[in-house]
Amino acid sequence: DTEYAPVLEINPSHPIVKKLAAIEDKGMIEDISFVLLEQARLAEGAPLADTAGFIKRLNRLTEKAL
Repeated sequence: DTEYAPVLEINPSHPIVKKLAAIEDKGMIEDISFVLLEQARLAEGAPLADTAGFIKRLNRLTEKAL
């Protein structure tokens, strides 16, 4: 049996990626990046390793958005 590591493909022309490139707040970039990765894992049906961290990141991003 050969196991393959999952691959996360990033579309550099996607509006989210373009907006991410313009953000100067490194903490926000990190939160968004982790949330995008975690969303991809959830969409794949994989469990999150750190559910509490995911919720904290979402809450920080939501607070900044409001």
